[in-house]
Amino acid sequence: MRRIAICRIILFFNSFYSKAQNVYSAPGFYNVQLNVPLQPLENHLLFAEDKDHVFTVPGLINGKDSLAFKPFINKKVINPQSTWWCKIILYADFNLPEFLIALQAKKNTGISSGNEVMNAWIIKDGKVNKTYSTGTLTPASERIINEPFNQNAFPINLKKGETITIILQVRSIKNFAPLQFNFVLQQIPVVNSSSSTYFPEIVFYTGVMFILFLFGLVFSFITRERSFYWFTLVSLFYLLHALLLHPDNLLTQWFFPNHPVLMVYAWIILTYTNVIFYWQFGRQFTQLKNTIPVWDIVVRFLIGFVALAALLNIVCTIYKPFSIENISRPASIIIFITSLV
Repeated sequence: MRRIAICRIILFFNSFYSKAQNVYSAPGFYNVQLNVPLQPLENHLLFAEDKDHVFTVPGLINGKDSLAFKPFINKKVINPQSTWWCKIILYADFNLPEFLIALQAKKNTGISSGNEVMNAWIIKDGKVNKTYSTGTLTPASERIINEPFNQNAFPINLKKGETITIILQVRSIKNFAPLQFNFVLQQIPVVNSSSSTYFPEIVFYTGVMFILFLFGLVFSFITRERSFYWFTLVSLFYLLHALLLHPDNLLTQWFFPNHPVLMVYAWIILTYTNVIFYWQFGRQFTQLKNTIPVWDIVVRFLIGFVALAALLNIVCTIYKPFSIENISRPASIIIFITSLV
């Protein structure tokens, strides 16, 4: 009888423990693990699509908007024009100081390594405790974390046995970077290292462009040839382009950290002017006007086309950013083919 009683007691506590584990592993809940520096949260998030941009945080906490949350999202059908809300409840059976929730952007780098609009609300006891804005289009002075510069990250603190609810708002307004939801819970020292897989290539590319710029600058003064002037501009603008792709987005960080929306227009201008300067260098280096006058006329016409495409891209980004692909995609195809020729 004693053995049966002991077995029943063991089964009771085992059942109770299993239920507790199931509660915190259910969709929308996450039981924070001890001594794990990097903990993915994406599969534990609840998602809600707000097509009309009308959801409110109070409504998502206790109101009818909370019914819109679903435990799974198909990334193939993500509408970039919608506002997306994420929700997760965190629990820790130990003190959790100096941890971050951050976006792990492995497939994107530089200006596209974060969400354009990213807001976070930390809720305790049904009330908003703290609010953070960490979007890449948020001025640096308004973000709590800027290293790496474009990473969406904010701190959290949990006491032993405490439960908090976190609501995230993710949105694109310039249709520049894809919406991303691969959030992780990580220790603060981890965030200081770049999470981009392209870091070595971008650093190498930046160094090469800087060397070519110095090379062109020196030879343009020595030779006084116009082709080297264009070569210097090509190298300089490719260097600035590379600084936007750098995991720390150095161009924005150095020159306009509190006006990050300018990086969107800088990308467009640098991309198209690089093509113009490259073709101008080719015209001067090959003396195309004297060697093949007909082709020189064609290239000058294409330079005008690229300038017009750049202007249309900027206007479209300002007024109708979600239709920009109708211009940029055919323009890119034409530029690529004619550049090969």
